[in-house]
Amino acid sequence: MNAKKGIISETYSKKQRIFYNDLKDFTKEASRRSDRLLERYYEDEITVPSKMNPATTVHKLLAKLLPYLE
Repeated sequence: MNAKKGIISETYSKKQRIFYNDLKDFTKEASRRSDRLLERYYEDEITVPSKMNPATTVHKLLAKLLPYLE
């Protein structure tokens, strides 16, 4: 088994069930980091998603979901 040390428990595997309550303390930080990373690309005039590596728009997803989860 390829297990890694994870946030929730000592080991992580893709088969592990992770629930929102286990991760909710990390949502604001994840959103902030995602937004900041995307801003850096735009500051560097990189606007094509395929040229952004790494990149994520998790902040946009969280902005839509959090009102329903809080």
